[in-house]
Amino acid sequence: MRTLTDINSHVLDMSKSTWVDAKDVEHTFNAKTWNKDIKGLVDETSTLKTKTYRDLSAGPDYVMWWVRYDAPNYREYQTARVTLPATAVSIDTDPFWPEGFEPDVNGHFVFGDLILMKRKYVDYLRDEVARLKRSKGSAKAAMDEFNESTKREGAALSGKAKEDVGSAI
Repeated sequence: MRTLTDINSHVLDMSKSTWVDAKDVEHTFNAKTWNKDIKGLVDETSTLKTKTYRDLSAGPDYVMWWVRYDAPNYREYQTARVTLPATAVSIDTDPFWPEGFEPDVNGHFVFGDLILMKRKYVDYLRDEVARLKRSKGSAKAAMDEFNESTKREGAALSGKAKEDVGSAI
């Protein structure tokens, strides 16, 4: 049985891969024919000649992950689409293929009740930086509030005690 870890480590970058069809014609990624080409790879009438897996250490253009995709509301999928924004990996536009997966009727890759989504890496990094700033800001705000309350109580910290409390937060 395949796991998500196994699947994620076997996502092919088809823009850098080549394959041979049943007539021995070599193909490279073409967005216009990919929909038809992937069917040959899934049916095994075409054979991969060179496999190039996504190289995450090379600064990828997209971050990919699996999101719950369950009817009737598709709440987590819709949240990812609208708030991040993220899109489902589609055979109509994207050169990515979780090796061996057959796309669903909408051209997306679905694994159980999960769907493969992508988001621009730059947007992901911006949100991570903002999240870290909020996290550090809330710790500083908590420390400032603590210092103010101790001053009001007449037990303000100073010197070594202030440094020790500050380093603990």
